[in-house]
Amino acid sequence: NFTERNSGSWNNVTFLTESSGTLYFEFKDSANNAHLYNTTDGINFTERNSGSWNNVTFLTESSGTLYFEFKDSANNAHLYNTTDGINYTKRNSGSWNSVQFLTESGGTLYFKFWATSDLEYLYTTTDGITFTERNSGSWYIVSFLTEYSGTLYFSFKDNSTSINYLYSTTDGITFTERLSGSWYDIRFLTENSGKLYFEFEDSSFNAHLYRTTDGINFTEQNNGTWSDVSFLTENSGTLYFSFRDDSYYHNMYTTSDGLNFTNRTNGTWKSMSYITEYDDILYFNFADTSYKKHLYNSRCIGMDILGNSQSISNSDTTPNVADNTDFGTITVGDAPITHTLTISNSGNTSLSLTGSTAVTLTTGTHFTVSVQPSSPVMSNTTTTFDITFNPVATGTFTDTINIANNHPEKSLYTFVISGTSNAVTGPPTVATNAAANVIGTEATLNGTVNANGESTTVIFEYGLTTGYGTTTTAMQSPVTGSTDTAVSKHITGLTPNTTYHYRVVGTNAKGSTIGIDQTFTTPEYVPSTFSIYIPIIVMPSYPDLIVQSVMASSTNVEVVIKNAGSLATVDSFWVDLYINPTTPPTGANQTWETNGGEGIAWGVETTLDPGESLTLTLSSPYYHPSASNFSGTIRSGTTIYAQVDSVGSATEGIVKEFAETNNIFGPIVTTTMATSQNSR
Repeated sequence: NFTERNSGSWNNVTFLTESSGTLYFEFKDSANNAHLYNTTDGINFTERNSGSWNNVTFLTESSGTLYFEFKDSANNAHLYNTTDGINYTKRNSGSWNSVQFLTESGGTLYFKFWATSDLEYLYTTTDGITFTERNSGSWYIVSFLTEYSGTLYFSFKDNSTSINYLYSTTDGITFTERLSGSWYDIRFLTENSGKLYFEFEDSSFNAHLYRTTDGINFTEQNNGTWSDVSFLTENSGTLYFSFRDDSYYHNMYTTSDGLNFTNRTNGTWKSMSYITEYDDILYFNFADTSYKKHLYNSRCIGMDILGNSQSISNSDTTPNVADNTDFGTITVGDAPITHTLTISNSGNTSLSLTGSTAVTLTTGTHFTVSVQPSSPVMSNTTTTFDITFNPVATGTFTDTINIANNHPEKSLYTFVISGTSNAVTGPPTVATNAAANVIGTEATLNGTVNANGESTTVIFEYGLTTGYGTTTTAMQSPVTGSTDTAVSKHITGLTPNTTYHYRVVGTNAKGSTIGIDQTFTTPEYVPSTFSIYIPIIVMPSYPDLIVQSVMASSTNVEVVIKNAGSLATVDSFWVDLYINPTTPPTGANQTWETNGGEGIAWGVETTLDPGESLTLTLSSPYYHPSASNFSGTIRSGTTIYAQVDSVGSATEGIVKEFAETNNIFGPIVTTTMATSQNSR
């Protein structure tokens, strides 16, 4: 049932406010004059502060005092207040166009009075009776922006320059300018976790976002060429802003710390606005360039794999140690290596691992998934899984991890892992072999060494007893790898017709191995025989070794030697090629190592008949790489010598020859290819 109250010829009735059981209404009569009525029982209405009013507006209530603006027939504004709803007193009288309530803080009320001179004035009162102008100046517009932690922020626009100034106050009396500049407009946007965000628009109408934590120091954030910055919403500590660029397209940026801003939209949006939130999902309205509206929400799944706290990209094919996808090196038979990887869901919707087995391997031969992850992975949580590398063979191995899931763009997350395995290592295996080339005072000691995967130093021990007493390093030392390697060392200065003991010894990081004792006996020295015929003396027959020719190109060498004597060679001998020696060779027993530079050595173990020649190259069976040091290239301008029968005593080599002074050939200097001939 409805009962008409306060009947009359009214053009309009407006409810203004309620206070302490009294309701206040504005009634406009047929002449459009405004009347203020109140009632305590809803039945009886009494006109209050009657006059020729064009308009009555309720402004605020504070401590039981109500404030109203009354506009007279000349449209001048008057501020009245009442403590009982019956008696009304005019306050701060003047020539005002309007009176607006701005805010109340700490018992102080702030009002803006717009004068008929078009200037605006800020007044405060603590008792509703005395009004005091604050921060006086020629202000065209005075605006209250916000209050935080007892500090109030106001914008004052200068009447002559239209420049806006930001002022703050903590007591309503003293106002201090903040972040001075030529600002066309200043707007408060939001506050979050003690951080206040303001938009400042400069004189070129470019918008700037500033942040302050103390109300004194302001720092620009997400600097760019923006025509507008607007706050959209906040959710779970994340703030959403719209930045309109100079092409008037809106870009959504988010920040959780107020320092780092991330662009969250792709597209040319003419507008964007926040609609609502439900179940931690945000809904936004986007308008495209045709101003058609699109609804978007923030429902998302985050899918990332982390190793050692570093992200592993989807489809990554380059394992590395930093993110635990490279398992390093292991020896077959050692303890397996296990790495723990993390699946992270940074979204607001659960991540489901959809495979029948959550994590699988493409081959699974040398790697295994030793611990599977849990599923689903809830919003902003993680789960882990373990991969174990336990190789069954030597080499470098790779495998691919596969994780099926419900992410819309990463439904099969894959990446490659790798690891390397070495063979089992140990002390070397050695064998002492029979000596060779036991001639006069010389012999070649032989052995076989398997380094078993560790770099191995090889020596020979020899002497007249099993106490040995003399050591010498094998020509092939150090030996590496895991296969048998022949080792040898030619020794000189032995005593004829004497038995020598010798053995090979190999040493590496895993230990030393000593070969069994072997012996050899040097032959008795028998001088060469010769005949004397009287009266003619015939000299004895000997071999005579010479270097017949040397040919050197940029990548190859060829040495031709010849037996120019009258007797075939019996003993094995060495041929040395000297490449840019520090000291040219002058006689026997000067190897290329002795004279410096690079060098190549051949050990000739065949008989050369009188007049027979032998061509030596890098592919010759007599070539000794372990006794050589050749870079593989001979450049133009290189000086080269050659010597046949180069190792022996100080005056002669191993082979006793007709002439011992014609064994050295050279020097020659290479051009594109150097060739020289020598014959006798």
